[in-house]
Amino acid sequence: MVSSESLAADLEIKTSRVNHHLRNLNDSGLLYRKKRLIYLRGGSLKTAVQEMRKDSERILDELENIAEEIDTLMGVKNR
Repeated sequence: MVSSESLAADLEIKTSRVNHHLRNLNDSGLLYRKKRLIYLRGGSLKTAVQEMRKDSERILDELENIAEEIDTLMGVKNR
């Protein structure tokens, strides 16, 4: 865990710039914030990537099920 202020100081850039990038990383699911602290999802970069892979697989499984339902409703046979 680390604060945006300490990241800005370490990187020698403005805190507003750090916050901009942190917002993007937060939106992507790679990290999350609690109050003023920043946490890497899963505690490590490798674990964060593994969790995102699981999320992607779950989303694609759901999409496949929906596609199958639509195919069935439309009378399209699976190939």
